[in-house]
Amino acid sequence: MWANIIHPEPEQRARIHKLHADAIEYADRLGMEYILTHTGGRDTDDKDKPHPMNHSRQTWEMSVAATRKILADTAGSRVKLDSLAQTLFFEGQSWQ
Repeated sequence: MWANIIHPEPEQRARIHKLHADAIEYADRLGMEYILTHTGGRDTDDKDKPHPMNHSRQTWEMSVAATRKILADTAGSRVKLDSLAQTLFFEGQSWQ
């Protein structure tokens, strides 16, 4: 799943969290071991686009909260969620 779990718009973010929960449910039914996802970023149009807030403490906390919500919504699933924080760490910037 390569959707923006920290999308800045709450409605979009809620829709994306549901997509992730559904993907985990489907993966569980198929007997898959894990799914890979991406935390996304703060830009409203492109999850991979650099954004000045991507390296903030607030964005890190949003990523953790989003991951915890998806895990809580899929409690009991055997599927592991591997969430890559690429946008947060690989843009060549430091924490703000």
